[in-house]
Amino acid sequence: MERLDHESRARLRRESMTPCTFSGRPRRDRSSGTLALVMLAASSLMLFDSPAGAAARSCRAQCRDECASECGSPEVECGPCVADQSDLRSGCRDTVKNDGFRNCIDKRCSPGVPGRCTVTRECVDSCRANRQSQLARCDGRFRAGVRTCEGGPSCLAAERTTRRGCVKQCRRDCIATCRATGTATSVDTEPLVAGCNCQGACVNAIVSSCYASCVDRCEGDTDALGVCKAACRDQQCDRLMKACTDDGSGTSSYALCCAQCDNCNTDLDDRFACVQIVTTTTTSSSSTTTASTTTSTTTTTF
Repeated sequence: MERLDHESRARLRRESMTPCTFSGRPRRDRSSGTLALVMLAASSLMLFDSPAGAAARSCRAQCRDECASECGSPEVECGPCVADQSDLRSGCRDTVKNDGFRNCIDKRCSPGVPGRCTVTRECVDSCRANRQSQLARCDGRFRAGVRTCEGGPSCLAAERTTRRGCVKQCRRDCIATCRATGTATSVDTEPLVAGCNCQGACVNAIVSSCYASCVDRCEGDTDALGVCKAACRDQQCDRLMKACTDDGSGTSSYALCCAQCDNCNTDLDDRFACVQIVTTTTTSSSSTTTASTTTSTTTTTF
């Protein structure tokens, strides 16, 4: 009986160590399956969220530049001295952000490579870094000037508070508009749609695949995207000029469209401006000079 009791107790201990279902069969460990399901769900969420995340980043980048421009120099009533310094800073910043930045992109980054954006983005980033350095100098001169004004430092604090409030409100409104429409309020380009946008539809039919490559590779960088798209048009400029302007024949697809919409153009709109890429071929030729010697014979008669 003691041996039987000992065996019974050992069996009970073994059974207590093995989880059982109500049917009496051992229960499988579901932790690995649960972990796999969690990882699959997380990866699915990341997959579906990536386009939305990219769009949000693009909106934030566009609105950051837009609001920095709009709220760069808010007017503060602090007397003529501070007002003069504020005007000087405003002019300095506007020159840097507009002419300086665009000239940097035009001179250093253009022309781009059609459908490619890596090198263009690096170049545009260098122009942005240069812009930030120049803007910092504008602000430094402004702060030094304000210190010479009576009550200048306190006015500078008020200006900073006003600017922060402006930027906060501007970004909130701009991002909401961007997410609703796909573009920020500062983007002045029009979408290429059908209907009476005859020239836009014509251009899009020729360069759409190149444009699509630019969009994929520029990753929301609107400045680099503009350079990339301009390179697409430059590559096809001669074709665009022939197909997407009115030559008076009235037989092209563009001519038929614009005649119905009464918006025919003899030149490309500024949105679609392009410069034909000229390929120069240099031919080198070698010439052989043959020297001839003439022998003169003189005969003397005696």
